[in-house]
Amino acid sequence: MRVTDMQIEGTEARATLRRRDGEIRAQVVNATGLREYKAGTRNEKEQAAMAKALQYALDGFHGCAGDVASYRIAIEMLAD
Repeated sequence: MRVTDMQIEGTEARATLRRRDGEIRAQVVNATGLREYKAGTRNEKEQAAMAKALQYALDGFHGCAGDVASYRIAIEMLAD
């Protein structure tokens, strides 16, 4: 089984994450518009950066490791 699409909703925005062609792409929609992020499925540094960016975009604040971990887990599910 492989997860290829995922919806995440935070207090400030919502995101759609998709795995396609060796990349994870995230589209974040909030009150000011649309923003896109991407990370390679085999690049852990890019995945960590994406997790931090998604946490900030969806929650509206820079969280600590525990806050970011939930987003990292979701990204890792798509990367596997």
